[in-house]
Amino acid sequence: MNTQKISAILAVAATLTAVPLLSSCSSTAESTGLRLQADSAVNSGNYAKAEALLSKALLSDEKRLSTEDAELSVNLDALGRLYQREGRIDAAQEVYQRSLRLRQQELRPGLLKLAQSLNGTGNAYLAAGKVQKAETALRRALEIRTENLPAGSIAIAESESSLAPICYQAGNAAQAEALYIHALSVYEKFLGNDNPETNNVRNNLAAMYVAEGKDAQAAPSLKWALSNNEKFYGANHPELGSVLNNLAELYRAQKQYRMAESLYKRAITIYDKSPEFAQSVYLGTVLNNLALLYSTQKQFTEAEPLFKRAIGIFERGNGIANAHLANALENYSALLYDTNRDSEARSVGNRISRAMTGTL
Repeated sequence: MNTQKISAILAVAATLTAVPLLSSCSSTAESTGLRLQADSAVNSGNYAKAEALLSKALLSDEKRLSTEDAELSVNLDALGRLYQREGRIDAAQEVYQRSLRLRQQELRPGLLKLAQSLNGTGNAYLAAGKVQKAETALRRALEIRTENLPAGSIAIAESESSLAPICYQAGNAAQAEALYIHALSVYEKFLGNDNPETNNVRNNLAAMYVAEGKDAQAAPSLKWALSNNEKFYGANHPELGSVLNNLAELYRAQKQYRMAESLYKRAITIYDKSPEFAQSVYLGTVLNNLALLYSTQKQFTEAEPLFKRAIGIFERGNGIANAHLANALENYSALLYDTNRDSEARSVGNRISRAMTGTL
């Protein structure tokens, strides 16, 4: 019986700081102001307020224009970025798909806007474990941007950073690393070393290094990203969760279990204090990883409720978190075997293949 336990690295989708939650120049002053207020709410960690403001801006523009006007994509993309930050991947996919359809109606004049929506859609697909759909959207976005922008553009770098994990999952770590490194150099040039979006790319590159066992490269990048995100967002902002998880993964791999435990718990506390993250795939991932840490140390009493909570979160993802669910089920099954509950372990194991196909 294979009882190999599996952890998960959290990657944060790169979004262009140059156009975060801002307006197009033809939008009304009202919807522009609402998006700016939403941007401020996100930076303050008030995601519920940000969603309400963006929804109001969308409704305002729908009344001013029509429900089929491509300008609505400014609001839809902003909502998509917000939902993805919260780990609400299904909601992000829905608004990005609507945005994508509206962008396509613009055709040539809106190609770069289309690429932005494609990139967001691809990131949402990737977070949902739909790798083939993600790759199709992300490569199309890169193609459009490469054809319409000069080399070294930050938008091209965004596409490269988004494609890197696809390459890594396909077994091409060298290509993934090259994409991340080039994207990081562009972000540093245009946005600076301390920008949160630069830190996201640095965090994702370091997460790949952790998975590759390249601790010497991973550690300084993760510590840098954590320090700078703390300066920008504060010590208890949900944006810190991914870096905390990835740094904890590094310490777990190094068997520095006490340090890893502290970081996992800090990430969980941050997510638990933000209602929007109560059922987030990000919270579920950290719960799974902390449970795995305890299982490694034979602390099965501490691990089991965490595995169950993670599984519950992934099950309530309505099918979008199947890969995450299968991962947690496999880890929980291993715990049951380790505690001589073979019948329960087989029952949980039988759910793994159904989780991957969404037939639970």
